[in-house]
Amino acid sequence: MRSRFPSHRRAAPGLSMRWRVVAAMLLAALLTGWFALPALAHATLTTATPGDASVVERAPTVVTLTYDEAVGLQNGAVKVLAPDGTRVDTGEATTGDGGRSVTAPLQPGLARGTYTILWRVLSEDSHSIFGASTFSVGQPSATVAGAAVEAEAGGGDAAKRLLGVGRLLLYAGLVLLFGGLAFLVTLWPPGRAAPRVVTILRVGWVSTVVASVADLLLQGPYTAGLSLGSALDPVLLANVLETRFGVATVIRLLLLTVVAVLLRRLDRMSRPALSLGTAVLGVGVMLTVSALGHSGAGDLVVVAMAADALHLAAMSYWLGGLVLLGLVVLTRHPLEAAAMLPRWSSMAATAVCVLVVTGTFTAWRQVRQLDALVSTEYGVLLLVKLGVVAVVMGLAVFSRALVRRRLGGRVGGTVQPSAGAVTAAPALVYADGSTASTPSGGSSGPVETACSPAGVDTAGPVDTTPATDGPVTGSGLRRSVVVEAVLAAVVLGVTSALVATTPARDTYFPVFEQTVAATDALQVDITVDPARTGLNDLSFSYSADSRPVDVVKVSTRWTSEDGTYVVPAELTRAATGEYRFSGLLLPSAGTWKLAVTTQTSDIDTGTVVLAVPIR
Repeated sequence: MRSRFPSHRRAAPGLSMRWRVVAAMLLAALLTGWFALPALAHATLTTATPGDASVVERAPTVVTLTYDEAVGLQNGAVKVLAPDGTRVDTGEATTGDGGRSVTAPLQPGLARGTYTILWRVLSEDSHSIFGASTFSVGQPSATVAGAAVEAEAGGGDAAKRLLGVGRLLLYAGLVLLFGGLAFLVTLWPPGRAAPRVVTILRVGWVSTVVASVADLLLQGPYTAGLSLGSALDPVLLANVLETRFGVATVIRLLLLTVVAVLLRRLDRMSRPALSLGTAVLGVGVMLTVSALGHSGAGDLVVVAMAADALHLAAMSYWLGGLVLLGLVVLTRHPLEAAAMLPRWSSMAATAVCVLVVTGTFTAWRQVRQLDALVSTEYGVLLLVKLGVVAVVMGLAVFSRALVRRRLGGRVGGTVQPSAGAVTAAPALVYADGSTASTPSGGSSGPVETACSPAGVDTAGPVDTTPATDGPVTGSGLRRSVVVEAVLAAVVLGVTSALVATTPARDTYFPVFEQTVAATDALQVDITVDPARTGLNDLSFSYSADSRPVDVVKVSTRWTSEDGTYVVPAELTRAATGEYRFSGLLLPSAGTWKLAVTTQTSDIDTGTVVLAVPIR
């Protein structure tokens, strides 16, 4: 079915140029996403029983691991190795305390020596975490488990890398598929009949489906720490299908099956039906993606998932529109471009508004403290993304300026054609009977919005008299849109890396440092590192008149915020005036009360109490 409007095409650039642009976009996204992929680790082990490097007199019957959030188990989630490398756990690990604790039964009668605990669990946001610790029965001994630790630590690396590429492929598919459909629904219904548009939509569908199927197959080896050869293992696949990751991915594939039916009937559907189908299916697919990222874990999950889905939708509309503009509309349908560019300017600005609002909320939720922006990997990547987005928005402002200059000037409140603008163009008649005015037929709606990156107030008249002659779809505008699209691909790459990076709020633990008066004559510099749940190191430095001074004894008493835990610790001398304690276990977050008692002689002591925030 062909659209009923005049073509008036300009000479389209050669295919080689167009595909070079596409290749540049793909290369920019792949390189950014691949090299920015960090190690994945989102839940944190807070305590292990027996403790790391501890020596116990009696052989334990179980090993218990406690995390700061709920975790999931896969086959071989916890392994306990004897000094000779043989497994001494029963392989029947279970979870408790809402999924925050993992218990692994041990074989009875463990011999004396050093044992190694290897654990690999699944965090709430579907990322795999690996760790290791040791304990000794009776006394430490030599162990051959080091090689097993190295092998387990590198397990699943190939699957992890491919999952990163799949994530990028998924985002690209969402942009091409749902961003393209939304562009057609809101701005260019006749484009449904354009073969190149149909091809772009199909590429987006295939990309999304392939990425989702690959996710299902790769998640098993990744979470179990196995090689790619186990991707088709039915046991691993069955385990994945029982997790939130598997359920969400299967739902996404079912929704994409319905999308395939929509694409087959694309040129025969009414505009309202296409709008409803795009909205419902798009929201459903976006939510299945959001449920598996950072938004699906932590606090404010419902709000975070809604914000993330809106962020994905706005990103898809903006970037998908850029792709269709750069590869199809501006190069092959310049007359239609002249009619839709003013409205696209307004719609794109609205999408940017949504991106800014939802992105700000997400950044606050994942960062929380400004210092974390420059001191964590997540924060640095976020700043890089913001910088690239700012450049893209700057190019959008430039493109909009070109459009405003070439559309014509305001005469008596009506937009009149200028000498170089497209003229005498009739109204476009869409396939469903609706119409849209061209520039010569009057205003197509406001060019700016309150959230426009250009920040232009449109309440009053705006002088849009063109500074140069030429059609609205000149080469300068096409080049600007192409550069926007290539930089947008970089944004996709950075976004895929951000999803794989531990949020800044989980990695930023500023060291607690405070100087107080220990006695009338002494002051002490107190350091608690890293000031978080789990193991901490204490460092006290005593001085008088800026000179280090020794004391007789330094002891501390830690009391949790709710009074549940009381943890004593006595520091040992490390150097003149320096006293330290390593491995202080603080089992819960909150503001702990630290009482420091300093003994300066047989009869003289002083106690100072501090509030120490522990995350």
